[in-house]
Amino acid sequence: MNLYKMIQEVALRKGNHIAYVYEDNQKTYNELLILSEQFTQLLIENKIKKGDRVAILLGNSPKFLHTYLAILKLGAIVIPLNPAFTESEISYIVNDSSTKLILSTSVQKEKLLNVQKKCPSVINTILVDEVDQINRSVVTIKQGDILSDETAVILYTSGTTGNPKGAILSHSNLIE
Repeated sequence: MNLYKMIQEVALRKGNHIAYVYEDNQKTYNELLILSEQFTQLLIENKIKKGDRVAILLGNSPKFLHTYLAILKLGAIVIPLNPAFTESEISYIVNDSSTKLILSTSVQKEKLLNVQKKCPSVINTILVDEVDQINRSVVTIKQGDILSDETAVILYTSGTTGNPKGAILSHSNLIE
């Protein structure tokens, strides 16, 4: 079992129930799955596959949730980054984790251009606020086999006593 599959099961039973509320906006479980599916398609277009590391440099927002679930659905590994991190902190984590793709917003564009130059593993940076998700077709993508003991997320410490360290969380760590 994994988090994405668990949310899919909730959507089958309670799809029209509210999944989240953000400011004046609310989405049902069915809407949440559609939005995350659009990002899954975007990840596939960028050749992200199971085991790849994808960084999310977004604040607390619905797009963080949509991209987080999309990454998990593919069996890729989420590397959440704090938008307050400096360019050097982001570069260190991206290099240390061998991140392949960074998802962020245009607010971080300048910082990310410099990060991408310093990080050879990064093949692309996608600014999610510039992607037209409304017109993106939704193709239902079958989730591959993802075992509960496989890595889902790598959380980095703040690095107050040195460089940040990555704590590996499995899918079962997220749901148990």
